[in-house]
Amino acid sequence: MPIYHCDFSAWITSEGSELAVYQTTVEGNNGRTISCWIPSSEGKKFKVHWKDHKGGIATLGEIFFDGSSKGEAGTIIHGRKQGETVIQAGLSTSERSIKPFIFARLHVTDDDFAAPIVPSEIGSIKLTIKRVIVQQTSMPPRFKQPKQRLKTVHEKSKKAGLHIVSYGEKMRLKTNARMYTNTPYDPSDTEPWVTFIFKYRPLDWLQAEGIAPPTARDGPSRKGVRATQYDDEAAINTEADEICALEAGYLRITW
Repeated sequence: MPIYHCDFSAWITSEGSELAVYQTTVEGNNGRTISCWIPSSEGKKFKVHWKDHKGGIATLGEIFFDGSSKGEAGTIIHGRKQGETVIQAGLSTSERSIKPFIFARLHVTDDDFAAPIVPSEIGSIKLTIKRVIVQQTSMPPRFKQPKQRLKTVHEKSKKAGLHIVSYGEKMRLKTNARMYTNTPYDPSDTEPWVTFIFKYRPLDWLQAEGIAPPTARDGPSRKGVRATQYDDEAAINTEADEICALEAGYLRITW
């Protein structure tokens, strides 16, 4: 389900379905940040979507996971028309491959060498959107390699049962790689125009905390069977959706 703020909307899909959102809240002193909760499922791929509802100004969207200060992926919207939408399905590792985003289990251990301190923003997907001026360049594309991500923490962190973002197996896809340079649209305002924060947790955790409503316990019905069939079809279409994500084409960013 999309959330809307400052002429943009953003949402997360997983295995072909939009994830529900709970407790949407506007944050920050400037009112440009909006956050919500979403359910995560271990081992499931996910994609980040956003739309420019107004257009007219180019923007750079960057994705940050679990409190990282370094963007994991970036995409340009040129702002040529209203309603431009992009999808980020994973980290591009070459012109013809990506490693898809997935939700993974955060393991805990009593090993004293495990990470004693866990970032406060673990369990978050942050999308920042900045207004920029872009120019295409002839520089060859540059590709990031997956970072070593936190996978195990000490049991004292009290993070048992939670998830983190990781990467799935490499997928070979045909991409339309282009390189762009960008500068701030307004040098006096270099902060993100809007920031979306999706705080993700397992559904049972969200329900236990009163963030998500309890799951309805309906008996077997034809409607339930049809819903299952629809979910299966959506899962089959996931790979095609990821190809569309790369065909957006604006995946190579330089600063």
